[in-house]
Parts: sequence; C-alpha cells; structure tokens
Amino acid sequence: GSVYNFTLSSENVTLLGSYIVNGIGDLDGTNTIWNYNFFVTTSGAERINEGEGFTLFSIILILIMTIIFFIIATIFVNNFAFKVFFGSLSVLLLISTIGFGVTIMQQNFGAFSNLVSGYSLFFRLFMILLGAAGIGLIFFLVVFSLKMFNRSRGLIE
Repeated sequence: GSVYNFTLSSENVTLLGSYIVNGIGDLDGTNTIWNYNFFVTTSGAERINEGEGFTLFSIILILIMTIIFFIIATIFVNNFAFKVFFGSLSVLLLISTIGFGVTIMQQNFGAFSNLVSGYSLFFRLFMILLGAAGIGLIFFLVVFSLKMFNRSRGLIE
C-alpha cells in the first residue's frame, strides 16, 4: 500500500465552516474507507472547546465580580485616599476585562493568527495600563501627603 498526502490551500476551500472529506484507500493491501472532519477558520487556529470556553467564562465572571466589589468599596469607604484607590482599581479591572473579552472574541472571529498572539497583546496593554495606574497612584499619594503635611503644620486649612 501507499500513503497519499494532500495539502489544502485557500484555492481549495473558500468558505469558513465545517468540512467532511471521505475517501477509499488501499493501505497494506486492504481497502479502507475513511472520513475526516475539519474546521476552516479565518485565523487557522482551532476553535475553543467547551472546557476552554467554561474556563474563559469563569475568569471573566470572577473579574466582573471583583469589579463590582471594588465599586461597592469605592461607594462605602469614607477615606478619600482609599476611595480613589478602589475607584481607580475598579476602572483598571474594567478596562482589562473588556480587553480580555475583546481578545477572545477577535480570536473566535479570526482577527489574530492564534490565541497566543492575542493574549500577548492583551497582557502588553494590561501592563501599560498597570504602569500608568501605578505612576498616577504614586503622584496622587505624593500630592495628598503634601496636603496633609501642610494641613498638619497649619499652612493650609
């Protein structure tokens, strides 16, 4: 018997979706009937299965619950510094959750070549936002500390 390989190109498959290939081969002197199912996606990456989908949904749900917690903490905390901290943290998590969701949707609709490049873009954006938030928080704490120092010295009321 012989083995025959055939590589599909964009000229063979024009529509996205599920394809079934059937064939008959004479492998080792016996007629063998075979079929193969495959999916064609824009990115060429495999579709997300149910387990991965559940994991991604759980991560997004946990992030949303954390955002709600920080928003509630922002409302009920009386200390101004903590109010700003919890508010900025909730906004940062909201932006990162939106970025995470957009990355997953773009992967499923084929905007990224694979999920890894999508996640690397998301984490790069997240690190930029986290760095900017950290610099902003340090700046706020310095200004707030100077105001408190001046108030304690009686320089401002």
